[in-house]
Amino acid sequence: MIYEFINKNYKNGEPIFLTELNDQFQKDMRWEVKRMVDEGFLIRIQNGVYYRPYRTFMGDGVPSFDLYLKKKYLDNNDIQGYEIGGGFANTIGLTTQNYVTKRYRSTNATTNLRKNNWGKFTFYIYSSPVTITKENKKELQFLDLMSNIDIYSEIQGDSLSVRLKEYVKKENLDISIIKDNIQYYPDKVYKNLYKGELYEILV
Repeated sequence: MIYEFINKNYKNGEPIFLTELNDQFQKDMRWEVKRMVDEGFLIRIQNGVYYRPYRTFMGDGVPSFDLYLKKKYLDNNDIQGYEIGGGFANTIGLTTQNYVTKRYRSTNATTNLRKNNWGKFTFYIYSSPVTITKENKKELQFLDLMSNIDIYSEIQGDSLSVRLKEYVKKENLDISIIKDNIQYYPDKVYKNLYKGELYEILV
């Protein structure tokens, strides 16, 4: 039954969490999973995380980091999070610098800062001063951005103001959520909002 369940519910490269199988079958599945690893049906990525081996035209398939990140830290039932720092600034066009080390904030962070590894890739997970939900994650991500806009943005002055206003409008950010949560972020967020001529969103 477990073999059929995995084949039916997990696509190639998708990380399989032991906790998911425990919840599905309502028992500790570690020994069944160990047997599947010994048989070659599953490959262990790290403690409690596995994937089904598969082939591509280029050879052996690899587990998807993006799916792992989404399921464990960013978007999985009650677990929510988002990218912060230079990686996010690059995503929205505020810098051309490509940051190899990525940083994320997540409700699944057990400490203020935790260093993680995925193969040779290193990334950091931060806890959040506010509970992250599907409904507020974009607004909190914007507040995080404004906490460090002076560090990560290559765009300055009027051009930065225009870009930020375009982003607020494009993402349809809920201004009430920003206003309700700005108190949990550094004081310089206010300063950066005013410098970016975004002070009207606080009115």
